[in-house]
Amino acid sequence: MDIAIDVRTPRLSMRAMKEEDAKDVLEILSDKETAELGGMNPISSLDAALDYIRFPSGHLVSIVKEGKEEEVIGIMEVYPKYLFIELDAPEYSYCLGYYTKKSHRGMGYMTEAVKAVKEELFRQGVSQVTIGVFPRNEASKRVASKCGFKLDGLYKDFLELGNDKMEDVEFYSVNNPYQLAS
Repeated sequence: MDIAIDVRTPRLSMRAMKEEDAKDVLEILSDKETAELGGMNPISSLDAALDYIRFPSGHLVSIVKEGKEEEVIGIMEVYPKYLFIELDAPEYSYCLGYYTKKSHRGMGYMTEAVKAVKEELFRQGVSQVTIGVFPRNEASKRVASKCGFKLDGLYKDFLELGNDKMEDVEFYSVNNPYQLAS
């Protein structure tokens, strides 16, 4: 299934990530806490940020404030579920991963962005959207809950962060209500 993300809300625009976003991507993903809570190792150079942008496993979305498109305040990864969680996941199931610039946390931006992208995915025919969250990431759990996602379960020792330690991951999902009604 080929999806495209170009969504606006009153405060935000979500659009395909561009190489020009690399400076902000570096700022967001060089922060150790931010990167690790998203399941990756921090990046440390503009070249690494460009590599991240150029070689996605799905769609990379830049989250920008409406009218201030030059500054990326958040990143969202949108990728088919079978690439990450289950090899036999339905073709029309997608996962979201997200990162917020530290200076823009606690303002409701990511909740707004996740709701908008979730609705756009449903509009495009995606049957289910899933978010993986480390159990210690309370902020991400709140985003998932506020956006209507329900806890599916805990996968023990699911992801290795590069430190030879396996991490547990909680998965939250929501089904497309438009498909269930038909």
